[in-house]
Amino acid sequence: MGTINAKSWIPVVALVLTGQFSCINEDSINDLGPCTNVECSGHGTCSVLGGKAICKCDQGYAPDQDHPTLCLPNSGDTDTDTDTDTDTDMDTDTDTDTDSDTDTDTDTDTDTDMDTDADTDTDSDTDTDTDMDTDADTDTDSDMDTDTDTDTDSDTADQDCPIPAINILDPDIKPLSTVILDGSASKAKHEHALTYKWYFKSVPTDSRTLLYPPADPNVQSPLESTSTSEKPNFFLDVVGSYIVCLDVCEVLGKCSSDKECGNTECSEVFVGPSKDIYIQLTWNDSKADLDLHYIRQGAKYNEETEDSPGGDCYFRNSSPDYCIPKDDRDDPTMEIDDVKGYGPEVISHDRPCDDSYRIWVTYYEDNGEKNPVVAKVKVFIKGAKVADLSHKLEEWNCHWHPGDIKWNNDKGEFIEINGSDGYICNTDNPEQ
Repeated sequence: MGTINAKSWIPVVALVLTGQFSCINEDSINDLGPCTNVECSGHGTCSVLGGKAICKCDQGYAPDQDHPTLCLPNSGDTDTDTDTDTDTDMDTDTDTDTDSDTDTDTDTDTDTDMDTDADTDTDSDTDTDTDMDTDADTDTDSDMDTDTDTDTDSDTADQDCPIPAINILDPDIKPLSTVILDGSASKAKHEHALTYKWYFKSVPTDSRTLLYPPADPNVQSPLESTSTSEKPNFFLDVVGSYIVCLDVCEVLGKCSSDKECGNTECSEVFVGPSKDIYIQLTWNDSKADLDLHYIRQGAKYNEETEDSPGGDCYFRNSSPDYCIPKDDRDDPTMEIDDVKGYGPEVISHDRPCDDSYRIWVTYYEDNGEKNPVVAKVKVFIKGAKVADLSHKLEEWNCHWHPGDIKWNNDKGEFIEINGSDGYICNTDNPEQ
């Protein structure tokens, strides 16, 4: 029954799309900051002070006078007084209480009274005393107010973490097409092999899409769907926003989602209706088969004809000749007919002529389940949602008339049908 089977379209690779995608960093992926790639010559630890990187050097080493991100061996008179008093008058007192009084009093007495008194007065008393008193009075007075005003946290992201990257292959996006994802640009820090975990952070409310190939073929919920493929895909089954995320792990190392890494990468794919009139039907039952009908004024329900006014647009008459005879540019189209449950079914119409168009939903088949079904219809006119309605159909052969579209002078208006006037059961033809 119909032109496209919902399950058959899943692996499709071709894209014909109109829309947009954008990269998102989940939890605002931490910026590595000034300490990025600062290794302190392998003899110290990088910290951020006053927005700049400095090194707290190991015993026997001191920051280079001109390059405080290098730790050099003490020489000469190196009074290695190592008053590392961890007193580092760095008063990491983080009186950097953005007081930024950062006096870096660099009394670089090379006395390295690097009074990094964080009061960086840049007093630069370069006494080159070469008494490099590595007195580094590093008062790590731990007044470091983890006030977070010291940035130290997120500015020192672990450099051993793998970095995920998402690309959308052929990002030309429109409804009912397949998006192909590519994680091959992700990077490992130690040249180990990478493993992939893709998942949805969010999908539109009515979507039943899944990632393919699936990590677990038994999963049927979008938000539980995952894939371990380098290049998975998913189907844009309904209009709306899809946010897909990627975590990568080094086979012998860390994962981008580890707490110390926080590097999960996410991208949004947004798809909007591509025609002047776009009608989308979904429902809440996996066994039931519902049908969508779109009927021009003068045409009849279930009518199949090539004569004017063209009959009913539905699964048996998927593109009737409306408006200008033999000109298919102004004809409606049954874009997808679903027979396996949930939907969607979609009818679109570009360049409609001035007329009235009726919308019907029919409970066509219950496949022996005999369950009530809740149908949901969304109507878009020139990209704007003008209706989002739902109705319970109690049994097979019930029909719901959510409304009509009046089209005039290239403008459309949706007119909702209320109450019992829009619902009838136990008949093959609701308009008789």
